[in-house]
Amino acid sequence: MMRKVLFWTHLAAGLAAGGVILMMSATGAVLTYEAQWVRWAENRMAVAPRDDGLLDLDEIRARAAEAGVAHFESFIPMRVTLRPGAGAPVRVSGGLSERVYLDPYEGRLLGTGFPRLEGFLESARGWHRWFNLEGAGRRRGRAWTGAANLIFLFMLCSGPLLWIPRTRTWTHFKQILFFSRGLSPRARDFNWHNVLGIWLALPLLVIAASASVTSYAWAGDIVAWAAGEAPGTPPPARVSAERPGAEPSGADSRGSSLRDAVLAAADRSGGGRVPPWREIDVTLPSVGDSTVSALVYRGGPGQPHLQETLTLDVRTGQVLERVGYENQPRARRYRSLVRYAHTGEFWGLMGQTVAGVASFAAVLLGITGISLALRRLGASLRRRRPRGYQASAESGRGRS
Repeated sequence: MMRKVLFWTHLAAGLAAGGVILMMSATGAVLTYEAQWVRWAENRMAVAPRDDGLLDLDEIRARAAEAGVAHFESFIPMRVTLRPGAGAPVRVSGGLSERVYLDPYEGRLLGTGFPRLEGFLESARGWHRWFNLEGAGRRRGRAWTGAANLIFLFMLCSGPLLWIPRTRTWTHFKQILFFSRGLSPRARDFNWHNVLGIWLALPLLVIAASASVTSYAWAGDIVAWAAGEAPGTPPPARVSAERPGAEPSGADSRGSSLRDAVLAAADRSGGGRVPPWREIDVTLPSVGDSTVSALVYRGGPGQPHLQETLTLDVRTGQVLERVGYENQPRARRYRSLVRYAHTGEFWGLMGQTVAGVASFAAVLLGITGISLALRRLGASLRRRRPRGYQASAESGRGRS
């Protein structure tokens, strides 16, 4: 009896939210390698390495301001992104979306972004989060996707219980553990639905559960509670920080540029114990500031455990403070894990790939599930027709 109730609840939930789940799964699969696509586009801007000196941060700021004003209504350089490789373009950001790419040697404008690629990715994100609605419609769209995600979470929990065959023999388990050939359309849908559901249940559970944290405050409170923090209280900025003291990095008294000081600090901070840096975001200091901060990425943008923030003295280039993942409050570390577990980025390229495969599998789960439900509904309607309906229909066709 309980199995029957669970089955019909599972089926009703799928019919109620299947379309939204399909949309979120499809757009999630499309966004699997979003960061890699953008990096690939940036790599196409690289210039040929040469012996000329690289521009310092002040020169980059000035060139970026000139280039930005010509393309944006207002452009104030705020952040410079450096990458390894002598010919790698320099990205200068002036806000959430305004940015310019410069030649690292001359400061020549290389581009202001990738409109077609970024427009496509932004549209996919919009559909994934809130049906690509604008303004006040986003709140309604987010409510729909959040509710559909909770329904999907229930289905992922109930599915494995329904998956267990009534007759527990290897022959029956094999039919729902592995793909089979030569099946009828209905049997094929049943086979695919079971195989994909059981093998990818765990990554899909991680994806759906982590999504609920970004959709609902109560889910975020559970994360805070798990971290030993009172829900609703803002966490401290950090637990602790390392203060290396007067550790020269190589600028001014340094004898070279602030850019070189930042790069040297990033190299020294790794100490050979962690991967080499892949990207550095330097927050440009304002006039009169005595320090500059640099966020060092030693992994992808979704790997906060491979990031650290360095604070340097502008005049001497000394590293005054280092804040790594381990220095963050536990609740913030948990939230970072949950956020990037949703995309798989926390575990690097392999994690992204697993999340992408799971998202594509969710599309097939939705299609096969809806197909099975419609077949069952059609069969039920045919069984409920009056006995004389078929004969009268056929005689009517004969008279015509």
